[in-house]
Amino acid sequence: MKVKLQVVICIGLLFFGLVYLPTQSSSAATKPVNAVTWWGDSLSAGAGGKGVSSPSELSKLLKIPVLNKGVGGEGSSEIAIRSGAKTMTIRFWGEGTKQGLWTKYKVLPSASILQQGSNIIGGNVKNCLALLKYEAGSYTTSLFKCKQNFSNLDAKFEIAGLEVTNTKYQIIWSGRNNASDSTTVINDITSMIARMKKINSGVKIFVLGVINGNGEGLGTGTYTAITTLNDSLNQLDATYVDIRRCLIHQALDREKLIPNLQDLSDIENDLVPSQLRSDGIHLNAFGYHAVAICVRDAIKATN
Repeated sequence: MKVKLQVVICIGLLFFGLVYLPTQSSSAATKPVNAVTWWGDSLSAGAGGKGVSSPSELSKLLKIPVLNKGVGGEGSSEIAIRSGAKTMTIRFWGEGTKQGLWTKYKVLPSASILQQGSNIIGGNVKNCLALLKYEAGSYTTSLFKCKQNFSNLDAKFEIAGLEVTNTKYQIIWSGRNNASDSTTVINDITSMIARMKKINSGVKIFVLGVINGNGEGLGTGTYTAITTLNDSLNQLDATYVDIRRCLIHQALDREKLIPNLQDLSDIENDLVPSQLRSDGIHLNAFGYHAVAICVRDAIKATN
């Protein structure tokens, strides 16, 4: 069933216009390939970098493929869902429409995923092969040769492994968009780590610390929430990379930037220096390159 599932979803994704990297079945641990999968939000996607992202820079530094799974606006739960570590519920609205061997329904998922970046994902609904798609502000689910009628029902949508590649390195940069809810962030990332290790016995997982931005310096509530969250991230069963500390105390020198008065003020307030940011929180090309160097060093230290 799992082999058939991936074959049919592959055909379905090609039919709907999406090219993806093939993956292994999640039923057993497999030997990872020498590549990286990088999970995250807009900071991973490279917002503000003008074409530069940390995953793309890391690929240049390591000279291996890096798959960028960063999607802007997502919290830790949405990222965990895309990784296949968590399931979500979708509500079917109205009657399905037949499209060859597929039946297409309008749906409303319990999580707002796919709204940026790739807009389609494969999985299953009650043993029926399924594709969830976001387009023009609404969601649809297409079911393959499914005899069940889901009209006006709620059902779980389970990711079918297409979003968890069998790469040697997995990077998780999650929690910036819901840092105040540390319990949820820790639970979501813990579930991702567990799934990754189940699939790939030789995987190396790196969890990156959350960064703070303009107005989130010493003494603010957000500063306390982020630093407390990072302390908890450092205790997880993965290699912790203190990106915030790296950006504040190492990146300007590494990027050959001379600190200006604003940078010095930022550093005094334990903030990412302004010369590394494109706005209040997102980084620029210098910042994303600096993050990639920090991650590269962490990976090399484990080899």
